[in-house]
Amino acid sequence: MKGNLPKIVISICLAFALGGLAGIVMNPEPKSGSTWYLYQVDGAYDHGRFNSIALDSMGNPHISYFNRDDGDLMYAKWNGYGFDLETVDSNGTVGWTTSIAIDSNDYPHISYNDMTNSNLKYAKWDGTDWVIETVDNSGNVYYYSSLVLDSNDYPHIAYYQKHGTGPRYTYWDGSSWNTYGLASTYVGYYISVRLDSNEEPHIGFHTTHDWDLMYAKWSGFGFNTETVSLPGEDAGSLGSMALDSSDQPHMSYRIEPTDDLNYAKCTLVGGSCDWTIDSVISTGVIGASYLNLDSSEYPQIAFRDGDTKLQYASWDGSSWGFELVDPDNASVSYLSSAIDGDGNPHISYSANATPTLMYATKAELVAPPCEVEFDFDPNTLNLKSNGRWITAYFTSNNCDVNDIDPTTLLMNGAVPPERWEMQANATLMVKFGRALVQATVTVGDGVVIEVTGTWMGGMTFSVTDTIRVIDPPPDK
Repeated sequence: MKGNLPKIVISICLAFALGGLAGIVMNPEPKSGSTWYLYQVDGAYDHGRFNSIALDSMGNPHISYFNRDDGDLMYAKWNGYGFDLETVDSNGTVGWTTSIAIDSNDYPHISYNDMTNSNLKYAKWDGTDWVIETVDNSGNVYYYSSLVLDSNDYPHIAYYQKHGTGPRYTYWDGSSWNTYGLASTYVGYYISVRLDSNEEPHIGFHTTHDWDLMYAKWSGFGFNTETVSLPGEDAGSLGSMALDSSDQPHMSYRIEPTDDLNYAKCTLVGGSCDWTIDSVISTGVIGASYLNLDSSEYPQIAFRDGDTKLQYASWDGSSWGFELVDPDNASVSYLSSAIDGDGNPHISYSANATPTLMYATKAELVAPPCEVEFDFDPNTLNLKSNGRWITAYFTSNNCDVNDIDPTTLLMNGAVPPERWEMQANATLMVKFGRALVQATVTVGDGVVIEVTGTWMGGMTFSVTDTIRVIDPPPDK
């Protein structure tokens, strides 16, 4: 029988020792000459298009993306050791142009397109299950959605309706969805929404009929819309938009046909935007970009360069600096980025050569220690007993004890194991020679039994349990 006395748990281990992880190949060191850590999130073929990344309160990444092979919406979450992968929605071809946000409970919310029915859908995790609903069932939704959450964790979504109806904005007020149009005709591509300090929406988008970059701000009754890009400038696509602490919008976008990357900043003058346009790089940018602001409110832009490689541009207050993020992948696409509280960038992207879903960051993901629990059986050790074995049970609520190397175990620094096996309840059972163990203990209450060992990855651990040891007098 397993003991019932309180157990003392000492936890020491290394994440990379653990097995059974979903979809992860980790490089614990940065690439040579780089400060970027690169991770493969989902190694399945053509998983990773339309990805979106957001960080939880601990700075851990959550990624939504499209599984093109099965036509499903997917979700990946860092669990401390690797990425847990799951299918969120598999009803038809779903998961194009995903956008993810994390609420105050660190639960994910995702907006995305249902391409089978041309509808806008929204999924949220409630702590137990995914709750999925169709937000716009007009059959007229095509590409492009952008999601943010307000202080009540209510969703606000900007998206694009085709066939001349243009960009739309909808939000949940706790009981129903409220929807507004921003403009008419063929506009609304590459849409991005943010909420200001008053929780009012600001939306950036791109027009296809005159190739302008547009900005819309809620006025209290509707949206006021203005052109951002310069006269005569053909804005190819909006990367994304961010708001600074003064609620001023910042945007990154691409110029046609030169494929230059531009950065636009609004300075509010009398309540209106005075736009400053800066050329970030003029050597050719292929595909979209994604902009965030750091703690100094300087722009940081992840983008796909003219050689289709992933680059990161940082403004330091006087000039732009550039870094090649993933030199080994010759072609990337479908990127998204976020910045944590320490200023570290986090980028999700699709590596086209495979193609697979990748993740890059400057913040080394350090796993929490394993919580190993040890139970000595019996609770009371009788030195007069003629039994053969002492049994030890090892469990963990955040590690796989199957990754413990049983040959390295030592009880009380002297007794090696003689037998071991994994049980069905994720418990490692180990037997030690009773006579050898008894030789290491003294009679008394509260006798501490220690077991040391090593994980397969090389990290050591030590756990203890407390028992009673008796030496009754012989029967007369």
